[in-house]
Amino acid sequence: MDPGLSLAAFAFVVSLTADPGAAPQASFAEAAGLTSPADIEHHADALPSSGVRRMPGAAMDQILTLSHGIVPTDSALGLWLRTSLDGSLSGPIPRKQLYLSLRDEKGETVASWVFSDAWPLRWDELGFEMWDGRIVIEHVEFAYERMTRSSPGR
Repeated sequence: MDPGLSLAAFAFVVSLTADPGAAPQASFAEAAGLTSPADIEHHADALPSSGVRRMPGAAMDQILTLSHGIVPTDSALGLWLRTSLDGSLSGPIPRKQLYLSLRDEKGETVASWVFSDAWPLRWDELGFEMWDGRIVIEHVEFAYERMTRSSPGR
């Protein structure tokens, strides 16, 4: 693991490759949106004594938010973020597989997620600073189509 990305506070690592032996392309202290929320629809039963039944509705917007991170500027993730969110909108934003792993203090993966058809949605521009070839990120958000949680070692 890159020594600049292995700080104990940066427990979430991100990559654009499924290779578990590959070096992470970014590290973040926090991750939010690791659930699959759905709307709840309320339906009245035909019998007055039954009341209202709750049923699962449509899936809600799925957003992964990563906070307090470091991304090397020359990594595939850093290049994807800069070219997708540089403000020019010169073309479609490419969707990619995003791999997120939660690491313990020894650097071992304890949980991991795959975000399919992900694309960068927004970032906190005020939080971006260049630091020794790395981008310091306050917040970055990714929209995605599907999230899959996998066990360590898979």
